[in-house]
Amino acid sequence: MKANIYAQIKTIVPLEIDYINFPEGTLGAVVEVYTNPERYAVDLAIPDEHIRRTLQRP
Repeated sequence: MKANIYAQIKTIVPLEIDYINFPEGTLGAVVEVYTNPERYAVDLAIPDEHIRRTLQRP
């Protein structure tokens, strides 16, 4: 997967990050792209709260 910075994303599986559960279908945006190894910093929206930044592999 080659994503561009500011690309909108939608999770396809539930995630648990820092004891916060993100259900399938959580919306977010790519904010940083790393090439070696391929990784992406992603901001995920927490409904009715705030945004959490996480580092994800493709």
